[in-house]
Amino acid sequence: MKHFLAQEVTLKELLLTKAEKERLLIFANEDYKQTASLLEVCKKLEQYIDKKPFDNLAGLNKDVLKAEALTTEQVAKVAAFHDRFERFLDAYNNVIELMSRKLLYWNALLNEWEDKVDKMLAAKGLL
Repeated sequence: MKHFLAQEVTLKELLLTKAEKERLLIFANEDYKQTASLLEVCKKLEQYIDKKPFDNLAGLNKDVLKAEALTTEQVAKVAAFHDRFERFLDAYNNVIELMSRKLLYWNALLNEWEDKVDKMLAAKGLL
C-alpha cells in the first residue's frame, strides 16, 4: 500500500490484468463454494427465520397463566391431602402398635394361667 501512496500511479496500474483476475478467482474458489453452500442452507431455513414463533402471544400468555393458577391450586390440594394422609397413617400405626401390645399382654397372661393350671394339675397328679 505504501508503494501506491508514495508514488504517482496511473489508473492502468491499479486495474488487475486478466491473468491476475483468474488467479484471484482460482485462489478464492473454495471460499466461493463454501459461501454458496451457506447461502443454500440459509435459503432452506428462510421459512423458519421469517416465521413468527407464536401467532397469538397474548393468548398463549393468558393460557399459561391459567395453567399456572390451576397447577398452584392442585399443588395446594395435594399438600393438604398429603397432610391428611400422614395423620391417617400415624393414627393407623398407633392402633396397630396398641393392638400388638395388647396381644402380647394377653399372650403373657395366657402363658401365666397355663403355667398355674399345669402346676395345679401336677399337684393333683393329673398330669
